[in-house]
Amino acid sequence: MLYRIFRETTRQAGVAIPLSALAVYLLVFLILPPQSKNLAVILSIIPVMAVGWTFGLRAALLTVVLTIPLNTALMNVAGRPGWDALLRSQGGVLGTIALVAAGAAVGRLSDLWGHLEKEVTDRKQAEEQLIRLSSFPEQDPNPLIETDLEGRVTYLNPVSKVRFPELAAAGLQHPMLQGLRSITRTLMNDGEQSVIREIELGDSIYEQKIMRVPKRDLIRIYSHDITEHMRTQEALRETEQLFRGIVENIRDVIFVVDHNDYKILYVNPAIEEIWGLSSKTLYERPTSWIDAIVPEHRDRVNASLEDQRRTGEFNENFQIIRPDHSVRWIHDRVFPIRNDRGEIFRVVGIAEDITKQMQAEQQTQASLQEKEVLLKEISHRVKNNLQLVSSLLRYQSATIKDKQAQLVFRESQDRIRSIALIHEKLYESKDLGKIDFADYIRSLTSSLFLSYGASSEVIQLKVQAEDVFLEVDTAIPCALIINELVSNSLQHAFPDGRQGEIRIEIRSGEDQTVLMVSDNGVGFPVDLDLRTAETLGLELVRTLVDQLEGTIELNGGTSAGGAGTPVPGTGDSSAPAGTSGTSFNITFADSEASNEIR
Repeated sequence: MLYRIFRETTRQAGVAIPLSALAVYLLVFLILPPQSKNLAVILSIIPVMAVGWTFGLRAALLTVVLTIPLNTALMNVAGRPGWDALLRSQGGVLGTIALVAAGAAVGRLSDLWGHLEKEVTDRKQAEEQLIRLSSFPEQDPNPLIETDLEGRVTYLNPVSKVRFPELAAAGLQHPMLQGLRSITRTLMNDGEQSVIREIELGDSIYEQKIMRVPKRDLIRIYSHDITEHMRTQEALRETEQLFRGIVENIRDVIFVVDHNDYKILYVNPAIEEIWGLSSKTLYERPTSWIDAIVPEHRDRVNASLEDQRRTGEFNENFQIIRPDHSVRWIHDRVFPIRNDRGEIFRVVGIAEDITKQMQAEQQTQASLQEKEVLLKEISHRVKNNLQLVSSLLRYQSATIKDKQAQLVFRESQDRIRSIALIHEKLYESKDLGKIDFADYIRSLTSSLFLSYGASSEVIQLKVQAEDVFLEVDTAIPCALIINELVSNSLQHAFPDGRQGEIRIEIRSGEDQTVLMVSDNGVGFPVDLDLRTAETLGLELVRTLVDQLEGTIELNGGTSAGGAGTPVPGTGDSSAPAGTSGTSFNITFADSEASNEIR
């Protein structure tokens, strides 16, 4: 033990040991008296042995060779006979022999000890590695079985013993070793390194790697339980079969595309039926479907595809030309698939053949256009017929001398003309279901001013109307109401050429429309009650308001003062006394929310 410690210490010191020995040798040489300088031969053994101990045999012999001239130089300095003379003496020969022998012995001993240390170290490392390797099978969570070449079990790791407690006794009869004899012959005769197979044991499935260990003449079997893996694979296969069974029988094109390189990952057989392209063609040229798009739609589709590369979404209708030159309409939609980081890595799309729907839509549109033309023609003819009736009434009134009778005929003409004007506006309108009522009011009042010979310089007309569009069933009653109230104002509100103003206002709210017709003329008599008024015009207005399911309120009285007369269903509000002129406020809900502010 002390020797090993000493050697290890000198090895760690390295070149310091020989240098220290040399220093000791020189110091002793200098201290020795002249007559004792011949002892230098013996003293030089010290550095030689130190070098040999530290660096081995070769270094020791090299040091002997170098020591001879060193000693010669030292002897010359000391005035003693040279080293060559000393060598010729009996003491010199013995000293030289002792020098060489000491250096060689110590150097050889150092070499032997070094080899011995290396062998001991290597052996320890090998033993440690063997211990580590031997512990692997014991700790392996998978079964490990070893047999000799005859199939006799020679080793089972702990897992094997737990899972297959009968294996050692059953030997080759155990399911885990079935067919092992033939596999062993294959490994020995065919030079195969290993064989991999699957073994079913109850509900479990094992993958076995069987290999021969030539140096030990044994068979080693690694077994891995792949039951869950196989079940997962089976579930995936069933899911894939179900997916294919569904997707491949859908008549729409289903496709999956890599979002990064636009590679087609999957497309169902419907591509051949709709596009006339084979799946192989689309896999080889992913953009070949674009070539079939008609030129007038291609730029729009390409622009949407550029947006799709950013958003992963696509939704377009376009036409394609199949190889047989038939044309089809396609509705193509694409949706993004994102990874865990929220990045789009695939897109899934469905392309539907909507040719029949588009044809049906075009036929419906054509039919609607035909009906629109027909309705316009009907409106035009109704307008013409009403104008004919109005003309007949005018001709008939020309033969009547009674002023009152003439007035009745003229009022009837105005009423008929107001309805005819509705049909004229319908004929001119783009939407046969709605009438621009603001425009209609202006046309109607212009006609009434002309009919009664009223001057716009004497009686001013002010129309405040939003862009209100009414259905025909609502527009006709409103038109007749305005006709009656404006006609009444023109006849009675401004006697003796009195100047004044007639105001018409209509506005639409969320669920109702308000129509107001007013003037600043002489006003109605104070005692007038709309509920009992027997004049044809007011009776007609009441009837039309009821038809609209609305309410009417009369405000105003004579110029000398008067109180407004509330109409049943409108509340108790009335205009204050002294209000000049007359104001009719009519509120109604347009049928089926037909009021539309545009």
